[in-house]
Amino acid sequence: MPDLHSLQTGSRPDRAIRNNGPDHLVLERAKLRELAEGWPSYRDACEWKNFESIFHSDAHV
Repeated sequence: MPDLHSLQTGSRPDRAIRNNGPDHLVLERAKLRELAEGWPSYRDACEWKNFESIFHSDAHV
């Protein structure tokens, strides 16, 4: 496996995302993860205020 830290300049496309990517993409993934993991946990624990906080106020869940 090549040492990715010793690759020559220009060997990777300029816009390539490596590791976690830019901060704004890491934040977006964290938001999605909170939704995916949060709602079943809140539902199962009967934490209805937290459950409600994940969804839009007009949502019907």
